[in-house]
Parts: sequence; structure tokens; C-alpha cells
Amino acid sequence: MNTAAATRAAIDRLPWLRRGLRAGLLNAAAVAAWLDIPADTEAVAAAVRRYGADLAPLEATEPSVTVRMRSGIGHDAAGDDLVLGVMGAAVGGAGDGLTGLVCTGEVDASLLAVCIDRLAAASIVVDAAGINASTAVIIVPQRDGPAALRMIEDAVADMYR
Repeated sequence: MNTAAATRAAIDRLPWLRRGLRAGLLNAAAVAAWLDIPADTEAVAAAVRRYGADLAPLEATEPSVTVRMRSGIGHDAAGDDLVLGVMGAAVGGAGDGLTGLVCTGEVDASLLAVCIDRLAAASIVVDAAGINASTAVIIVPQRDGPAALRMIEDAVADMYR
């Protein structure tokens, strides 16, 4: 594999690095030194610059995601009040102690991953999470609901800057 192909492959394995290049935030020489590709650092830096130039730039858009908090849920789903279900396990309105953060609109797995990472960094336990079509749900302990809501709203705003 040549230096340019190895550089592209290394960048593509790290989505945050690819996104940083798309945003124009990264120094090519620093990225080249960090990637640890067995080639001349200048050649790798040139490959980073060329690949960054070929990537579509990030566009600032307004998020079309709504985040709502739903309290008073638990690990039992009664009737039609299912909030999140996976392989027979369910979270729904027949319980207490949990809060669901329901994101609707242009949601995807990357947004869900960013939200979960931010909550984990703040030591907020994510009890369950899932995504389906245009809805993502993150379940946290009830006492952490308001803080989780603010963090998820911030994550949504940051994802679409």
C-alpha cells in the first residue's frame, strides 16, 4: 500500500480525525506525526493535506432534532406504553426511577454515540439506549434526567455546527 492509501485508511479508521479534517481544524504535519505511518513524515503530511482537501467540508446547519424528557418510567412496559424494547427486555411507563430522553427528527447512530459518550464522561449512567428511524431514546436514572437533558441538547447543537 502506498503512503497516500495508508494515510487515507488510517484517517478513515478514526471518524473524529476525518471530521476534524473536514472542518479544517487540524494541522497536517501534526496529524502525520501522530498517525505513525512508516513513511517520511513530510510525505504523510502531504497525503493528509490532499485527503483533507478532497473531503467535503462540513456545513453549518440548524439541528432539526427535538429532545424531550419523559420521567416516571421503569423496566416494565405495560400495554402500549413501551418506550424502548430489545429482545424481550422493555422500558416503559409501568415503573419508576428512570427518565427517558427522547430525541426525534434527524437522529442517527453518530448522534446517539456522541450523547452516550458525553453522559459517560459526566459519570451519568446510561441504563439503556436505542435508535429506530427518526427517534433515539436514552434511559438514565431519574435524578440525572435534567442534567442529561442539558447535555444531550448541547450535543445536538454541537453536532450541527
